[in-house]
Amino acid sequence: MEEIEEVEEDFSNLLVWIEEIGENIGAKKQLFRNESITADVHALPPPAKQMQVFEIPVENLRLYCLVLNKHVVFLFNGHLPH
Repeated sequence: MEEIEEVEEDFSNLLVWIEEIGENIGAKKQLFRNESITADVHALPPPAKQMQVFEIPVENLRLYCLVLNKHVVFLFNGHLPH
């Protein structure tokens, strides 16, 4: 239960990011973390610099995704970073 409470705010903020990207900004590359050198795998939340600009902090949760274009993003599983 403690882990759920730990990421509850981060989960809510990830949903805010998804809504912001989907409804207002579009899936721009700078809004996603690059998670692989050899593949086109990204993650939310964005890099810290982008989180500061939009003031939507996420610290303890990652959501992996594949950005197909500015309108289509496939969301995959996530995890707690170590």
